[in-house]
Amino acid sequence: MKKGARGFDISHHQDVTEAEMRAAKKAGYEFVVIRCSHGTDSIDTRFKRHYDAAKAAGLFIFVYFFMYYADAGKSAQEVANALRTLDGRHIDGCVFLDMENRGEYAKGQHLSMLSKAEATDRALYAISEIEKAGYRAGVYADVNWMATEMYMDRIPDDVIIWAADWHGALDYKGRCEMRQYTSVGTISGIGTGSVDLNELLVDYPESAISASAHIQNLGWQDGEQTIGTVGQSLRLEAVKIDLQGVEYRAHVQDIGWLDWVASGEVAGTTGESRRMEAIQIVGPVQYRAHVQDIGWMDWVNSGETAGTTGQSKRLEAIEIKML
Repeated sequence: MKKGARGFDISHHQDVTEAEMRAAKKAGYEFVVIRCSHGTDSIDTRFKRHYDAAKAAGLFIFVYFFMYYADAGKSAQEVANALRTLDGRHIDGCVFLDMENRGEYAKGQHLSMLSKAEATDRALYAISEIEKAGYRAGVYADVNWMATEMYMDRIPDDVIIWAADWHGALDYKGRCEMRQYTSVGTISGIGTGSVDLNELLVDYPESAISASAHIQNLGWQDGEQTIGTVGQSLRLEAVKIDLQGVEYRAHVQDIGWLDWVASGEVAGTTGESRRMEAIQIVGPVQYRAHVQDIGWMDWVNSGETAGTTGQSKRLEAIEIKML
């Protein structure tokens, strides 16, 4: 997406349908930021609906979750809760931690009780966990929080900074890639209430990966970083990855490793009801596999095996990210 692209962020306070997501896109909004969780064990009650609706409407998806607690153990639970809620879903953009001073939730143990160094360390921990889970990380807060409660210069350059400033010109001198510029916006076609509106302040790279998977009972399904299905017990039978400089091969039921292919060629089989069991990809990527009875496995690097061999377990999905 280009600098100046507009978007909106939503939580359970809104109930945005697929039709309304499509209306927003038609009105010129290109992205949405969806809350997935808050606190140590609470899931946003409309996250799944909002995610599915945004994906169907073709909006570029970011997500965010609230962090409240000063207690380090509870902070860790908050991050784990968000990642558990995401459950390996493909996110086009990044996962934002929203650092909030909300004593009504944290019961006198909220983040602003920490020193600037401690609050920054807490953010860095969350960033690390988000990235370990295979997502790009971002930090959201209002400009006053960024100026007074954290050492923002310690946030890595590849982490997206999303600042809330609802009055006039952006009143923040630090690095900032996205601005929430109002909390009382309206979008034609979305409900009757107000919604937070946002603008990209820089170009945001979209996926350069084009891939597709041949899935049991479904046939060929297009994707980008993530191909296949999760939670449907359907086997991957073949894949095609269209990415310059990348070669790949599939380990297939009763056959073993097939030959290396490239440039959108088919790895695997179709019409033979054979499961893919593992994949190897060579190139500037990391990748991971969702495997029968195991779930998402760890990320692996160029040339390494994602999936299993010799265990008769099907591949169900693959996620790829560029380095």
